[in-house]
Amino acid sequence: MKKKLLTIVVTCYNIQDEIAECLDSIVRTNFPKERLDVLLIDDSSTDKTAVILDSYVARYDFIRVLHKTNNEGISAARNSGITSRTW
Repeated sequence: MKKKLLTIVVTCYNIQDEIAECLDSIVRTNFPKERLDVLLIDDSSTDKTAVILDSYVARYDFIRVLHKTNNEGISAARNSGITSRTW
C-alpha cells in the first residue's frame, strides 16, 4: 500500500443539507484515491449528518469517519482530525 500523501479533515455538525455536495466534490477530484485519506469528524450531530457520513464510508475506501459522543465545538473536532491522520 502506498503512503498517503494528503489527509482532508472535514468537521461536521448538523449539516445534513450540505455535506453530500462537499463529499461529492472530494470524490470527483483527480487526486489519486490510493494516496488520499478523507477523515470526517462528526461532532455529535443531532440530525441525519452521521447517517450520510456512514453512507460515504460504506462506498469509498479512502473515506473514514470519527463519531464523537459529545459536541465539543469546531476546534476540538479539528484537533481530533489532526491526531487521527494516517501519516
